[in-house]
Amino acid sequence: MKIAITGANGFAGSNFAHYFKSLGYEVTGIVRPQADLSLLDSNLDIQVTDYNSKEELKRVLKGVDVLIHNAGAVRTHTFMQMVEANVGTTRRVMEAFNAMSEGKRFIYISSQAASHPTKDMELAREEDSPNPVDWYGKSKLLAEKIIQTECAKEWVIVRPCSIYGPGEKDFYQVFKAVQKGINFHIGRKPQYMNLIYVRELAQFLELCVVKENAAGEIFFASDGEIYTQQEFMNLIAEILEVKTIEIAVPVSLAKAAFYAGEAFERITGKTTLLNKQKMKEIIDVIWLCSIEKAKRLLGWNPQPDLKGHLSETINWYKEHNWL
Repeated sequence: MKIAITGANGFAGSNFAHYFKSLGYEVTGIVRPQADLSLLDSNLDIQVTDYNSKEELKRVLKGVDVLIHNAGAVRTHTFMQMVEANVGTTRRVMEAFNAMSEGKRFIYISSQAASHPTKDMELAREEDSPNPVDWYGKSKLLAEKIIQTECAKEWVIVRPCSIYGPGEKDFYQVFKAVQKGINFHIGRKPQYMNLIYVRELAQFLELCVVKENAAGEIFFASDGEIYTQQEFMNLIAEILEVKTIEIAVPVSLAKAAFYAGEAFERITGKTTLLNKQKMKEIIDVIWLCSIEKAKRLLGWNPQPDLKGHLSETINWYKEHNWL
């Protein structure tokens, strides 16, 4: 079976590519021109394409049985840029795959952000009415709707929660802060979250590839546990063997920092982790989801090991001189 992965050069995409390659699948990594290939094995089949060209997409998708569409954007300056990156690109990739006689299944990497925040420790379910709070979640939901209505092949939509692991750059900022002895959180309330290790997510995707009853379904993907940010950071400190100072950042001060980041983006033209869109995703909201559907239909049986997986991640960061 031939599997193609768009956005294969990124954190998640590279891990997916290596995982399926290790299982003996024929894997093609699809990347943009001038993409940074440092996370990819040089032995992997890499195809450079222009995501704006359907003819180019058809060329790199020739002979592909399963397409895992992972390419997109997390941060942009405008909502229309986000829509183009996550909706326009998805439509063109899907239409090119629709035209392939060999293509069987289209797997879309969406996001928990396409669903809705929860209250009182409730778990979001796939059948809930979506209510995304930021540009990213809204664009992912729009892409989901296009796939559901226009994909001519079997489709599966996966909504991962927060992903961590070797090569990840956003959580990496937390690792760096802890290494410097800083253990911070916003406000005094516990910040609850779901997590999934990137290799666990690759295992989840394998089920989406091989399970016939995955077709036409949307699945949340997590390791099934509920964590707090403090638990996450305390484990990092324990593994790094550092003592930290706990800093509770007042919500008002955190909001000011996000607004300042937004101003910085406008002045410099750069995108950062601190902006108003990210603020909507973090402050005064909880993102928790149920994986009961994946357990029932896919046989998803995660084996959570936060400490072990954080240790592997830290070792990778050290080996690559990130820490």
